[in-house]
Amino acid sequence: MLVNKMQRMVVSDHPVRLESLGAHYGFSRNPYDPSPLAAGAEDSALLVGREKEGTAFRTFLESFERGAVLIEGGTGVGKTSFVNVQEFRAGGGDRRPSLLPTRQPIQLAATLSPVEFLLSVVSNVLGSLQETSPRAAKDPVFRKLSLSVSQSIVKSRGWELYGAGFGGGVSTEATVSSPLVVLLPAVSELLDQTARLAAKYGVERIVVNVNNLDLVGPQSLVTFLDIMRDLTLTRTPFLWVFIGPVGSRALIAQKTRRVSELVRTDPIWLPPLTLKEVHAAIEARVSRYRRHPSSEGPIAAEVIDVLYASSAGEVRYILNRCTDLLLETMAEFPTSIVISKDLALPMLRKMTAEAVDRFNLSTKQRSVLSKVVQKGPCQPREFRDFGFSNVPAFLRYLTRFYQLGLVDRRRRDESVVYTPRGDVVLALGTESAPTTTGPTRTDRR
Repeated sequence: MLVNKMQRMVVSDHPVRLESLGAHYGFSRNPYDPSPLAAGAEDSALLVGREKEGTAFRTFLESFERGAVLIEGGTGVGKTSFVNVQEFRAGGGDRRPSLLPTRQPIQLAATLSPVEFLLSVVSNVLGSLQETSPRAAKDPVFRKLSLSVSQSIVKSRGWELYGAGFGGGVSTEATVSSPLVVLLPAVSELLDQTARLAAKYGVERIVVNVNNLDLVGPQSLVTFLDIMRDLTLTRTPFLWVFIGPVGSRALIAQKTRRVSELVRTDPIWLPPLTLKEVHAAIEARVSRYRRHPSSEGPIAAEVIDVLYASSAGEVRYILNRCTDLLLETMAEFPTSIVISKDLALPMLRKMTAEAVDRFNLSTKQRSVLSKVVQKGPCQPREFRDFGFSNVPAFLRYLTRFYQLGLVDRRRRDESVVYTPRGDVVLALGTESAPTTTGPTRTDRR
């Protein structure tokens, strides 16, 4: 079963307007906003750290006319924010850029066909071009391309119905390859026409961000890249930025040399921010959005420390749970504008326990998950420590926990390590403190 179609542990999406939430605590907007940083001057000033990684990424963007680079990192470390800000900086800031990044990353999914992928690329490039160069949107070629994308989408969906046997009396002997054979050359030409239009308005390189490599199985990813290689990676002036988990580059190198030779040899790896950097990132947001010069962040530093330790430095999780605390406090204690550790911990334990309970884990599953929290990062070969007689039996539990978003996994040498996520640590850990220690800069895997 595909992970992206399964229920996973996620922190609430916070339907409350961020501005109104921030106003309650004396800010123009929520200083703990978990949304990725945007490609703009204001958000660029909020990025903390990543100087070395940023230089390496911008060098790639400024030095190549085609090819790809991989941005690797654990869940919630800020990969999307990093890419957005660095592309903004490489493009020259707010002036009309010679570098045109697609404002929305292409979300890779197992159900996305090569035709739909390329159509999404063309559509995103046109959208970015319209935003950065309004004159381009008035160009007849722009309107023609926009119409062609819409027509191609209709044709693509028509092929899907045709191949599935809904041809309305037409023969259903079409193969799955029919839409590729018929539509890919036409869509490829749309890509080239879009590049020529962008060049007309000063764009020298087009950057396409492709996200969610971890939601596609390894074999599906390799097959997809093999199909798309000559249609994308060899095309000038397109630069492709693949955003995925640690080990993505190694997988490509191992499974498909054709693709690997067009991907920058070393991935740009983003380790978790240090605790000091997380505090600095929050302080930058507090300083930017506070309405009074003396205002401080409403959540005590000790609470940030607890969230950091429980999540192994997952900054997105920290910001999400801080936002939850603001919402909970505003509802239950509306006169409180300072959230101390004593006030925060009971609320955190309650909300994380409820989050785990929603999965209706069996007694055995809950027992195994609790042991994973107590032990910390573990590998399938440690099955005996968890009461199992063999690796496959233990691995079935770990895989299920990963599918539900209860644990994270990453490659370490020749094995895979499973680490409990923040909510699990807070809900099932000891009463005194989280049992998972925070990451360090040297823990590359």
